[in-house]
Amino acid sequence: MKKEYKTSEMMAMLEKNPKLKFESSNTFGKETFHCDDGYLLYTVFSGNGNPIPEKMGGGKFNGNFILNTLWQLVRQPVTWQEAIQAWAEGKTIKCVVPQKYSNGTRDIEFVFQCEDFLIDNNEEPPYKNHFEHGTWFIEDGEA
Repeated sequence: MKKEYKTSEMMAMLEKNPKLKFESSNTFGKETFHCDDGYLLYTVFSGNGNPIPEKMGGGKFNGNFILNTLWQLVRQPVTWQEAIQAWAEGKTIKCVVPQKYSNGTRDIEFVFQCEDFLIDNNEEPPYKNHFEHGTWFIEDGEA
């Protein structure tokens, strides 16, 4: 389960790092908070993924959100080089690799925690396929 942040924590993290993005689910659908060109943007999306216009602040934050909402940090993909550097600095990283099966394609997640060796949750090293086709994320911290 992803870590959840109080609204005040989310705002403090955005102030520290405006490149972050947060989301939360509510009865309307999904809400997002992020910064763009110095503005705090808040958007509510319906269940089908479309923005709900009457809830939008016209590009600027208009304050229409529930204060006790819990938010989850939306991880942004990084290059594998950035991920390996983060791992070397003590952070946990994740690689998501699409795997083809007879009934379709499914994403498989490989988690690499900071240890003496770069091995995943199955005690395997990353393979060439991870670097060629994987999408990498930094799981710890505020990346």
